Amino acid sequence: MDTVTLVQFNMNQAYGLDNFLFPDSPRYLDRIIDALNNLPKPRVVGLNEVAARERKSRKNLADIIRREAGFLHGPYASNYHIPHWFDVGNALYSDLPLDDVMTGQLQGGYVWGRMHNRLFGPRTFILAKVRHQHGSFYAIVSHLGVEDKPHKFASARLLSRIASRINGPAVLLTDANAIPLYSVKRKNFNDGDITHENYVRCRTLQFLQLGFPQDLCPVSCYGTHPVNDTRYRTFRENRRIDYLLGKNLPKSLDYYVLPQLLSDHGMTVCTIPLLPCEAERKDVSDLVRPPRTTWPAHVVQAIHAVQEVPAVARTAANGAYAIGRRYLTEPIKKISRRLKTII
Repeated sequence: MDTVTLVQFNMNQAYGLDNFLFPDSPRYLDRIIDALNNLPKPRVVGLNEVAARERKSRKNLADIIRREAGFLHGPYASNYHIPHWFDVGNALYSDLPLDDVMTGQLQGGYVWGRMHNRLFGPRTFILAKVRHQHGSFYAIVSHLGVEDKPHKFASARLLSRIASRINGPAVLLTDANAIPLYSVKRKNFNDGDITHENYVRCRTLQFLQLGFPQDLCPVSCYGTHPVNDTRYRTFRENRRIDYLLGKNLPKSLDYYVLPQLLSDHGMTVCTIPLLPCEAERKDVSDLVRPPRTTWPAHVVQAIHAVQEVPAVARTAANGAYAIGRRYLTEPIKKISRRLKTII
């Protein structure tokens, strides 16, 4: 039986467990590439927070991964982009041929969503048809925001509406920043373990599963429920937030989360059989706006102004940054932990 390996992974720009605000370097890149090379082929991989321009090394990590991991295709869509400084987004890598590739914007939201869009550009997704010797299926890669606000629910509904226009099998590879539905259902809502925030966060998955009802990698969180499966471990308080969701796909033959600590997310992997089935989609242009390719004038002007600053001032700024990181990182972490406890 022919199979394909599906992978979802937020690589945190190859910083490992470092905070993205104060990283040392993308020193985990080689280990991530080795992990991808060790997976059974053919592979279809969705990567989040992969840098087309990493701000420390200035390297194109997305292209390096595609080349050194031996992928046939690797379309990229930007999520965070400031010209001449950094560009971080999503990538869809595949050993199988890709057709009908498109990228589009997710919903922008209100205060924070609009600030994000004006500063960095809107969050995006990648949609492509994966062809194999028996047929085809569609793959979508996305990365939803952390805050569970109306715009995030709107983005989840948008992905489900796109799925409703796909006839045939489809898979969603996503960092949803949302906990599973059963995590709330199996707990007493008043026992303090599940908060209102947790309840709201599971609504995102409800909207996603309107279009993608299959959980292809049903690993657990909060211990061993519901299937005595302890293979999911991350540093997000053991909470599952990365998903391989399917529509009209066969049941997974195997699934697991890679035990290596390559990021602050787990690399979620599953293997499914390739069935003789073709996938087609209807037009989604009425639902999706193309990604923005131009940037607001105030952002470009600010970048040019920084570039014109004398080298001495840049050196002083780098020194202040290093001192701040050395003396302020731990106090900030302590304050953050205390605030989380209070909240």
